[in-house]
Amino acid sequence: MKIIILTVGEPPLYDSLQRLHRSGILAHKLSNNHIVQYWSSNFFHQQKKFIKTGKYQINKNLSFVSFPSIGYKKNISMMRYIDQFIFGFQIFFKLINNRNNIDLILVSLPTCDLAFFVSLFSKIFNKKYIVDVRDMWPDIFWLKFNNKKILSSMIKIFSLPQLFFRNFSLKNANAITSITKEFLDWSLMHKKNSKNTLSNYFYLSPNNKFINNIKKDNDNKINICFFGVISYSKFDFETLFKFLKSSNSKINDFYFHICGDGDDLEKIKIDSLPFKNVKIYGYLNNKELLKIACISQFGLANYIPTIDFKMSIPNKIIEYLSYNLKIIYSLDGSTKNLLNQNNIGHYYKARDIDSFTNTLLNLNCNDTRKIYYNFYKKYFDKEKIYNSFCKFIESVNEKK
Repeated sequence: MKIIILTVGEPPLYDSLQRLHRSGILAHKLSNNHIVQYWSSNFFHQQKKFIKTGKYQINKNLSFVSFPSIGYKKNISMMRYIDQFIFGFQIFFKLINNRNNIDLILVSLPTCDLAFFVSLFSKIFNKKYIVDVRDMWPDIFWLKFNNKKILSSMIKIFSLPQLFFRNFSLKNANAITSITKEFLDWSLMHKKNSKNTLSNYFYLSPNNKFINNIKKDNDNKINICFFGVISYSKFDFETLFKFLKSSNSKINDFYFHICGDGDDLEKIKIDSLPFKNVKIYGYLNNKELLKIACISQFGLANYIPTIDFKMSIPNKIIEYLSYNLKIIYSLDGSTKNLLNQNNIGHYYKARDIDSFTNTLLNLNCNDTRKIYYNFYKKYFDKEKIYNSFCKFIESVNEKK
């Protein structure tokens, strides 16, 4: 089978220091038995920088192709909308030129533009495609402002083209996949005759291997790491700094390692200046993150519990588990349900300083068992998930 995997913003396959995301891991897995082309833009979303443009042969069955795009500086901006539309429009014609070498396309959503142009191509040329839904686009943009009805309505009106693109791509898809059951159910709501649609959900799973988590003695401090996008709108950093500003005598027992890039990187650097027990690293590659994981006992998943995060089990939580890190988290919904059922993790109520403080003061640092890693292997093992994902893709191609 000849497969094209289409996405934007994920790490390039040719860079061995980058942690591959969902599409990259799946591309490698599928290339064991199929001819796979992985197409993406030359703009790396995480680092907001351009990568090499062109075609790179990764192995005998797998090639990585990056196409030019205009890029953008902020996650929520007009330039990002323009970038995504132009890239999707470009891909439409690239698919036409390569139509004789395509049996099936797997496209991620977001972006709505890319999924729409794939669906339009597939409808015209009778090609099969799967939409892998990973986020609640474009609904999340106006749902965040439900308490501001006028602003919410304006955003929804502005997002009508994206809404049409999303619904059209889901309606005509041969199959729909997603990252949790809740997200899959939400996706199928937007497709008529969904009972006859092939669908399944496959958890996110990081491209990590378990490390011997030997802790370095750092003045007996409790080391807590954060891996993720530096965004005050997505993560509850405000409560962390309220804790650090409090008069609690135990504050100096904790050491926070904040790793990542994002729109608020400069802000968090300024906010952390008064505190010697907070270190801001910026963006780190895979090997550098491993070093931080090795000296940490806990991973901080301080998500703001917006509706999209409540429906998902974010990749960062799964990544912490793969490092056998105990989790401090603030998400209700899918994440809390799964972790509570298995007595995993330490929950606090987002934006509640008392809840956060009580959670930190009651952490157990003495348990060195592989409970968290074993939980990861049970639910999020990369081999199990991507083997099942590959079989599902093959079944879509085989269905008449």
